[in-house]
Amino acid sequence: MGMIRYQQWFLVICPWLHAHCKFQTNVVKIGGSKPQEQWRYISKFGYTIGEGKYSVRLKYQDGAQPSAGRVRLTLDVFLDEDWHEVEDLPPCSKARRSRASKYLDLDPSGGWGMWQNGTVIQSVRSHVWYFSLSACGPGNDGMQNRTRKVKFEAHFIQADNSEFSVELKGMLQFHVMYLLGFTACLFKYVSFCRSYVRSAESLHPVIWVLTGAIMLQYMGEVLRADHLWDYSVNGLGIKVVDLLSEICFTTSQVLLTSLLITIGMGYTLLQSRIGDLEMIVPLVCIITMVHVVLVSFAKMTDTSSKFHEFEGGTGWVLLFMRLVLYAWFVWAVKQTAKEGGMRMQQFLQKFLIAGSMYFLGYPVLFLLIKPFAPYLQHKIITGGLLIIQTGTNIWLAHLLLSRGEYFKVSTLSTSFLPGGVKVGVTKED
Repeated sequence: MGMIRYQQWFLVICPWLHAHCKFQTNVVKIGGSKPQEQWRYISKFGYTIGEGKYSVRLKYQDGAQPSAGRVRLTLDVFLDEDWHEVEDLPPCSKARRSRASKYLDLDPSGGWGMWQNGTVIQSVRSHVWYFSLSACGPGNDGMQNRTRKVKFEAHFIQADNSEFSVELKGMLQFHVMYLLGFTACLFKYVSFCRSYVRSAESLHPVIWVLTGAIMLQYMGEVLRADHLWDYSVNGLGIKVVDLLSEICFTTSQVLLTSLLITIGMGYTLLQSRIGDLEMIVPLVCIITMVHVVLVSFAKMTDTSSKFHEFEGGTGWVLLFMRLVLYAWFVWAVKQTAKEGGMRMQQFLQKFLIAGSMYFLGYPVLFLLIKPFAPYLQHKIITGGLLIIQTGTNIWLAHLLLSRGEYFKVSTLSTSFLPGGVKVGVTKED
């Protein structure tokens, strides 16, 4: 078993030795008397340069339909350059922009229809192709009376026989390598924490919060890598694992945000501001719940037309929340600086700059990726957020565990002295 497992991970790192599998299945409601019911988007796939292949077949979801006769639906294939125009056209006029059409028969006995195969070619750059079903054509009189549930299966293959869409190509290897580096950094972090405990006998609460954020991010990365591994095997992944990984990553971000705001409000810096921190715990809980609900909603809803979970309204809401939290952080740091001495003000100035880079990281990424091709946005925002999160973790670990400038102006230094004062006692310049 051990040898088999090593071989599996070797294939992950060497993708050209492993055949990935892209498979998609879902159920759509189509048909009826209203025009908008005659057309349904079903899937998309990003192809690299070369000749890509696709295969689609249909069946009735609710079993046999003997009274319906043989119904024929149309599979239309659209290029990404035409997609925005297609979305604005009336349902039964969208086929005018189709680059290819295939007829798919529904078996009235309830079984699967024949596979319909096709190819798409791109010679200059990668393209995303969109697939839809239409009941507007001839041979679908049985679809005019009422809406029916139709199940589809779709297979997509790249020119090099890989079956990962272009936005996901290389992401499994990226996350595996990132996880290996993260693991090495985690061992180093644990050693620093042990050294701290040997000097202070226990970890300070701010260090425990940072540790929780780091562990949640690590768990999220493990789950994300596992989801992509399963995706490479069954073409679907495990949605629950994917959702849990995003919740872990989001909660880790909220903990870091809360830690920065808490220190900015004077925790470990000013005794006079400690009372204001009683409001932070319920606010953090509310912020966490809102983030988790937004991310969960984005993951659980149909995202087959999206390239990343920050598209659409979810991304804009998170952008607004991050800017509000940033404004809170800036206000807190400036208010604390007014009550501190020269040394604390110098520290808080640097703290504000570093914290600003974290808070503004997502808004800048979210806006900068807009001009890029949709299939590149996923890699840019995923990799960018990981780099920002990891860089913030490293900076905070150095800030809290070393005897640097923060150590000198905060109450952490008192815990290293026999009979040192407790957290919250005012430090003198």
